[in-house]
Amino acid sequence: STYYSNGVICGSLDSTNTASVMAAYEGAPEAPLVTGVKDVHPETFIKAYAAFLKKSGKVTVPAWTEYAKTGVHKELEPSNPDWYFVRMAAVARKVYLRPRIGVGALAHWFGGPKNRGCAPQRFQKAAKGLLRSVLTQLDKNGLVETVVMENSDGKKVSAGRAITAKGQAELDRVARSVAAVEE
Repeated sequence: STYYSNGVICGSLDSTNTASVMAAYEGAPEAPLVTGVKDVHPETFIKAYAAFLKKSGKVTVPAWTEYAKTGVHKELEPSNPDWYFVRMAAVARKVYLRPRIGVGALAHWFGGPKNRGCAPQRFQKAAKGLLRSVLTQLDKNGLVETVVMENSDGKKVSAGRAITAKGQAELDRVARSVAAVEE
């Protein structure tokens, strides 16, 4: 069961032997360590962070959210009564993963196909006003900041949003708690 590669003895092809060697390796970690948002499943993280935002009481939900849709491509308002917190958690996660992301890119990410009856479906962006209100709420809580850059004329312009150190620490803390519950 020993095989040769270019005249060199490479070992056994038996899979059980390989598994026992890997299990006996002293320096191998038992399970991957969760250090941040990228290490947990997105859906479970967003649900947990939405619950955290709701429980914290730092977020004030605007009055118009009772009547709002998330975009023109949707026919009805969201069925989840806590949808604003869920969208806020999803936006915070997206800003964490993609620094310097703007409202337009977020609108494209959260958009979807619009049903136009007999005509073919077309892609429509999500509601930008909703995303702006979510980003301002995150900014008020100190989780997100506006990135300002200087253009060729010397004027300062916004280059999107980025997560702050406080925001990164909070999101990582929630991710580690989600990973601890999953184990």
